[in-house]
Amino acid sequence: MALQYRLEFLQEEGSPADDSVFIHLRSDVPAFRGRIGKEAYSNLDDADKSTFMDGLFEIDGITEASSQAFRVWIMKSPAFTWPEVLNTVLEYLRVQIGEDSIEDLPGSGKIDGTGFRLDSSNNRRSP
Repeated sequence: MALQYRLEFLQEEGSPADDSVFIHLRSDVPAFRGRIGKEAYSNLDDADKSTFMDGLFEIDGITEASSQAFRVWIMKSPAFTWPEVLNTVLEYLRVQIGEDSIEDLPGSGKIDGTGFRLDSSNNRRSP
């Protein structure tokens, strides 16, 4: 089956440095973690980490992330483009969830960061 996803981009407080995306999934993620930065995550005890989040933070460009039921939220560094980050993230999710292909759902934003964009984090539950 395909990993089905929908992208919702968010530019918090109008700053490109805060460009992030909700990745809504039709399959559940293997581990849950509230919003955390890469530096804070790296300082956690091993018992407080998960293999899933370890792998997510190994993807170049990700500065913050969260994983909740049926969705992942990531913030990227402005030094990286959305295609550089999202192509790798979607492939990582496909492998972790165990699907054989990747398919965007109707109404999804585009891999290049265009398309569906939320006005503020108030439009969506906090990451």
